[in-house]
Amino acid sequence: MQLQNKTFFWLGQGLTTLVFALLLSGVFTPGSLPAARAEDVTPTAEQQRALDRINYYRSLAGVPPARLNPALMQAASGHANYVKLNGWGEVHNETAGKPGYVGADMQSRARNFGYTGWVNEDMSGIGEPVAAVDGLMNTVSHRTPILEPAYTDIGYGFATGKNAVDVIAFGTTKANYVYNPPVIQWPPNDFASFGTTFWGESPNIFSGVSFPIGNPVTLTYRGTGKMELVAEESQLLGPDGNKVDTVIAIGNTYTTRATFVIAARKPMVKNQPYTVTMTYKINGQKESRTWSFKTGPLPAAGSPTPAPSPTPTPTPTPVTPLPAGVAKAPVAIGDLWRKVDGTVGQTGSSRTWLYGPDVNRAALENYTESTKGQRNVWYFDKARLEINQPGADAKSDWYVTSGLLPEELMSNKIQVGDNNFIPGPGAAQVVIAGDVTNNPNAPTYQTFSKVASLNNDRRAANRVGQVVQEALNVSGQVSQVKPPVAVKYGYYEPTLGHNIPEVFMTSFKTLPREWLFIVGLPLSEPYWTKAKVKGIEQDVLVQVFERRVLTFTPSNAPEWRVEMGNVGLHYRLWRYNQ
Repeated sequence: MQLQNKTFFWLGQGLTTLVFALLLSGVFTPGSLPAARAEDVTPTAEQQRALDRINYYRSLAGVPPARLNPALMQAASGHANYVKLNGWGEVHNETAGKPGYVGADMQSRARNFGYTGWVNEDMSGIGEPVAAVDGLMNTVSHRTPILEPAYTDIGYGFATGKNAVDVIAFGTTKANYVYNPPVIQWPPNDFASFGTTFWGESPNIFSGVSFPIGNPVTLTYRGTGKMELVAEESQLLGPDGNKVDTVIAIGNTYTTRATFVIAARKPMVKNQPYTVTMTYKINGQKESRTWSFKTGPLPAAGSPTPAPSPTPTPTPTPVTPLPAGVAKAPVAIGDLWRKVDGTVGQTGSSRTWLYGPDVNRAALENYTESTKGQRNVWYFDKARLEINQPGADAKSDWYVTSGLLPEELMSNKIQVGDNNFIPGPGAAQVVIAGDVTNNPNAPTYQTFSKVASLNNDRRAANRVGQVVQEALNVSGQVSQVKPPVAVKYGYYEPTLGHNIPEVFMTSFKTLPREWLFIVGLPLSEPYWTKAKVKGIEQDVLVQVFERRVLTFTPSNAPEWRVEMGNVGLHYRLWRYNQ
């Protein structure tokens, strides 16, 4: 799952800061930063208070507690120091060379301090841990990561004074997470300390709303399948038992994905009871929750967690039926398909398939380290899934893996063991994007072999923030062009030395698992190409990764601009001629 969030919450000026910051100082370069070890990093009292307050709210929502992580503590403290020294102009980003620089973005900062998982970040402008967490809980976009079950690792950093700032880094190292509870409700039933007022935040999920409004009530769905809000059957009742004029919203940013919101159009009355009903459908099955809460002052820091009142038990939801080919595969393959592509297959969700609608070919292929020298593989349109060690732990994140098909297609080498390769059938002159036939100007896998890092070579310079202007023609020649749209490089992956466009990094946030698991490392730079799509030649931005090919077609509808290429089909065509 890809869980990066770029949101910013401003609590206002004039708030009293209560403690002094323990700040990192100096200018760092990513290569000089030490990995964070637990024995080297002792939590400050403020970091522990932040964690305790976060876990206070998580426990009320029925979410398991998080823990402090040394690397995230350093990353959050470093960014707080950067904002302290340079101001709020860049919010979540940093510029190399400025005082206190520790990483261009939240992901690179965590990596620089040794964190291997995926990260998210909340920020506020108070400079005090408990007040910051309380304020962030009084929002939508920033409440969601605090209550996110998948985020098991936390780091808090802060600075006081003119540029007071709190940075909370959230992280997860699990690529496969079972969400419990699947529906996260806030406030909990009988909660007596709900805030009255919401002043807005960025990103703003409300349209046509005049702030301030009432503190939003939220339901976030993290289960399988799709949840839909039945707005006409959802309501908020005031202290007098009458309906309150409300605004209803559905999260449309990554951090609020699958979050459903109802809020009074005007601030609520202090110290008064309210009752909310939210009706929704999960995979087409209707459910309804009705519960009560009271507005009131927040509990003091360190207050014991009260026993939560019972929450309505959701009706068991139907399981997404598996297609015939997937159903015949092992349970691990079916479970992975259901989690990754089940919503597309069941509801026709408006996004590209990540694997495909069904297994196109199941086979035994030679692999030295597998049982009896052979492994089971399943070909989908967009990938090949493999089980190399059937006797291993089937619940392990990497029990099922995706094949490194693009690398084989470009190198003309078929991998038959961890370190064993045999020659392929010849140069893969299969079109890499667009129509497979009658597409003479589209580059092929052989074309990309001329610019890809197949031997840890052809590294590119860090160009984050620049516009992608390089084009690749069918002969493998690279030229500078005026792009059809201004797509910027958004992240530099240092392992093989390639830049990833912002449009792809943004799409990674919607993936159900960590992007490295799904697509692997980038093997090339992104290049503008000419390719026919359904017979019409278009500009397509193409980048090759270890496990996938990603395309960005600006002329497509927004939800279809970024797609996974048909690597599984292309590989079968190349290796098996079918």
